[in-house]
Amino acid sequence: MRIINELALLLFLIIPVCVQARPHWYGSRHFWAAFAIAQSAAAFDFETSQQAFARGARETNPIFMSRNPSFARMVAIDSPFTFGESYSAYRLSESTHRWLRDAWLAPITYDSAQHIYLGFHNEGVCRLECK
Repeated sequence: MRIINELALLLFLIIPVCVQARPHWYGSRHFWAAFAIAQSAAAFDFETSQQAFARGARETNPIFMSRNPSFARMVAIDSPFTFGESYSAYRLSESTHRWLRDAWLAPITYDSAQHIYLGFHNEGVCRLECK
């Protein structure tokens, strides 16, 4: 019985040394930089929305279920979408097809561009209509 235990222990020690691990997705600086930009763009959009709400503007997006949603509600509702887009970007980057691996940045870029546009739109609305 002692020999079987020693062989099992030896196998558990040798096999991990022989297997080469793939680099993990969380080690990619490009992925985390794009994810950070997406989160920052969302925060910019939500903050400018809150400033516009303080001056009398109203939310027209029905997903927020209120004409004047709080910052926490906006983050709570948008976060699953941002994480879903980031996960789809990760899955694209791990694809076996080269053309899909090259398109991994598209979902995060679209989300970031949309939030940046809406943030500047909120500032413009606030300057023009909320005086």
